[in-house]
Amino acid sequence: MMRRRVRHAVRWCAALIAIVAVCAMPIIGMHVPKAFAKSSSGTLTAASPSLSLHAPQEPELWLGVIAVTSQGDYVYCKQWGIDSTLTFTNSVRLPDTPQTRSMAYLLNHYRSSNDALTQAALGYLVHDYFESDQTRDAKWIPHRDYLKQNIPGLEQRVNQLWDEGTSHAVESATATVSYALEKRKGKVSIQLVNAQKQTVSGVKATVTLNGPAKFVSTGTQNIQMTSSNTPQDFDWVAAGQGEVSADVSVDVGTLDSLDSRQDFIRLGDMTQARMTAVKFDVKKSFQPTIQTKTPTAVLKEGVVPEDHVQLTVRNKALWEKGISFKATGYLYADMTAQDMQALLTSQEAQVKKSDTADSYLSRLDSLHLKRKAVAQTTISEIDTDYTVSARTLGNQNLPYNRSKDNFASWVWVIKKSDQTPEMQEWIDHDAISGLLDPLESYSTAQKLSVDSVVTEHHAIVGTTLSDRITVAGYPDDHGIYKGTPGMLWKPDLEFAQVSVYWSKNKPDRAEAPHDDTDHKLVGTWDFKAVNGTIYVGGGKPDGHDNPVHINAEAPGYYAFVYHFAGDSRVDSVDSPWNDEWECTQVTQEATPNNARIVTHVSNSHVDKGEKFNDVAVVTGSIKEGAFVTFTAYDAVENSEMMGTTRYLTHERHVRITADMKQKDGSYKVTSPEVKTDNSGTVYWKATLWNARGEILASHGLGVEGEETHVQTPPPATPKNNLAQTGTNVVSVASALAAFAGFGVITLMTLGGLRSKMNKSRRE
Repeated sequence: MMRRRVRHAVRWCAALIAIVAVCAMPIIGMHVPKAFAKSSSGTLTAASPSLSLHAPQEPELWLGVIAVTSQGDYVYCKQWGIDSTLTFTNSVRLPDTPQTRSMAYLLNHYRSSNDALTQAALGYLVHDYFESDQTRDAKWIPHRDYLKQNIPGLEQRVNQLWDEGTSHAVESATATVSYALEKRKGKVSIQLVNAQKQTVSGVKATVTLNGPAKFVSTGTQNIQMTSSNTPQDFDWVAAGQGEVSADVSVDVGTLDSLDSRQDFIRLGDMTQARMTAVKFDVKKSFQPTIQTKTPTAVLKEGVVPEDHVQLTVRNKALWEKGISFKATGYLYADMTAQDMQALLTSQEAQVKKSDTADSYLSRLDSLHLKRKAVAQTTISEIDTDYTVSARTLGNQNLPYNRSKDNFASWVWVIKKSDQTPEMQEWIDHDAISGLLDPLESYSTAQKLSVDSVVTEHHAIVGTTLSDRITVAGYPDDHGIYKGTPGMLWKPDLEFAQVSVYWSKNKPDRAEAPHDDTDHKLVGTWDFKAVNGTIYVGGGKPDGHDNPVHINAEAPGYYAFVYHFAGDSRVDSVDSPWNDEWECTQVTQEATPNNARIVTHVSNSHVDKGEKFNDVAVVTGSIKEGAFVTFTAYDAVENSEMMGTTRYLTHERHVRITADMKQKDGSYKVTSPEVKTDNSGTVYWKATLWNARGEILASHGLGVEGEETHVQTPPPATPKNNLAQTGTNVVSVASALAAFAGFGVITLMTLGGLRSKMNKSRRE
């Protein structure tokens, strides 16, 4: 700065008073608290000469503190060689630069220093870095080297101070990020550095995570730190997905330029500088995968479908305690082999990357697939099976009442929108387990109904034996299905087997015997595994068109057993070896037995809900205790289904009594009445038994005269009131029902007939 000598006494006195005033001010603690803003204009007080130095040959050119503000801030000259006045009219903050921060650090650090050399060096630095453009080249530059050379110790002190200022002034923050669990967890390491990229220690700072992340130790996005020579490590955890910036806020000093005749520099207020240390990506959520598996690829008819559901995660560490997802499964059933093959070929049922749960389910609906059942579960553990049962679509309180689903497959979804807001943060998008996953699909093994009766329950050695077997329950196309590539189902078995066993004594168990001295397998023949009636023996052909002959070669019992091993669409079945209807007793001589039974339904055609029954006429020698059993199956649409429906009545005993005896000596036995609301054909079966429970006579299912056709009644015709003409109009209608015989049926004798069904037949 330039300070002119004043010879006038008044001016000397004024200067002296000013110097005394400055010297009288306490140097330490003279500054006002930060809460008071620095004044933007005002009067200055001349500084003590002890706070500055001058060049030896130029006593009017001083370096150091030129004045003091009313708030106690030192003021330094920034225009060399310009006369100064002790007032200023405006205050402007200088731009925030590394030089500004360094100088502000020094002015703040040495604001209480009374060392003239230090204050002169500070004044020198103000000129060197903040000199006005108008005076820099013309006035300051010509004097700067001269001053350093002629003021003892100045150059060294200037260098020392500037090194100190630049080393302590924070220029920026640097950081590195490391990931500990993919992009969900990690560590950010922060350092504060100066303009030379050297670490700055001892500076308090606030680190803020801007974006979806927070610090583990505070649970917030902010954390306090004090810088050191080594990086400060802070653990973070993602709170969502996106980019995060780690910003560091530190308090830095500022400089004010005071407008005056000779502009000044003073220490400004502290301000907060915010620096972005590093940017990085975070992701809290993950994408689980649904893995499900049906307990079996072949499910028996009538069993409620179950499924085992579990979630897997590519990186198991991503799953955290407290996470739970709601999952919903839909069962698509009643698909044919052709349906599946078409879907697999077209790939229309495959899950696409762009699919949401709703769009995928809508596409399946558009393919006219039948969504039959639903299941729901909440999954709170990974790699853990959750077993669910199919529930009725529309009423999940009821188990799915399935019958014949043919081929079926589960589809499972976890819809992000179905989760709670908290859980939605953990999942990337909908999870879908697609249709026709081999492990998620099953076929229905339908139950077979097997009703059979031997031609003769009694025979003598040398007689040709035969059997009549009615089978229902096979799919209409059974024998055609050859399997589906990629799925777990086996092709249809083309043949079932009928075996004949001889035994010395009457069969006493369901399982067929092994050969020994009292048991022998007579033969086994293949027959097509289809619905219908087959005849075994008597020269009738088997499934390979070879005639079958079965001769009674020895006294004992000959029993017929029907066997189907089972495949992916039909359950296995073995008719019981001790089935009374399937056994012929062979003796050396004929045993007299003239008991016969002739049956016929009471009505061959009835309306839905109308009652009807069966009638049996028994002839021959009937002893006390004999009885007739009646069985009726609910209506079916075609004969291939007979014997597969529920019973309308089952083995209902009606004891033969004297009051049933007719004039011709026969007995008329009437079954209980039944009715049904289903249309179709009801099949009856009747069997005559003696008091010891042995069959005397019987017939097979589906014989002539033992069918009642149930139909929907026609709509009622409204009555017409006829006009009175003086003559009574009488409408006469007469119906003659001639019960001509009972449709004679010659039935088997002795050993009787009982409706034999698969053990697993549904009631």
